[in-house]
Amino acid sequence: MAKSGDEIKVKVYFKNKGTSSHRFYLGCTMRHKSSGHDYDLPMKDNWESAGGTGNETFKWDIPSGALTGSYNVITAVWEGKTGTTPFNRLDTKTNSSAFSIE
Repeated sequence: MAKSGDEIKVKVYFKNKGTSSHRFYLGCTMRHKSSGHDYDLPMKDNWESAGGTGNETFKWDIPSGALTGSYNVITAVWEGKTGTTPFNRLDTKTNSSAFSIE
């Protein structure tokens, strides 16, 4: 069980299955299961060569006042973004009940 002030780390592994190098963006969201309230973390910009692999770690300092209960962690790969708005989601993964806040 986590609490306000604790740090949650999410490590995301990726592989470029294409035949050319690509720039892409990784997103990570902490979603409160009961309310559906989202805590979006800043996106990460990546570049990977064809067939290459890599990873990124997202860190979330649980703010005071964060909703208590169970959280899903949702990660996504996006082709691009305009400002802070991503577009063309390429893949997504949800880790259900990844952690709880007391």
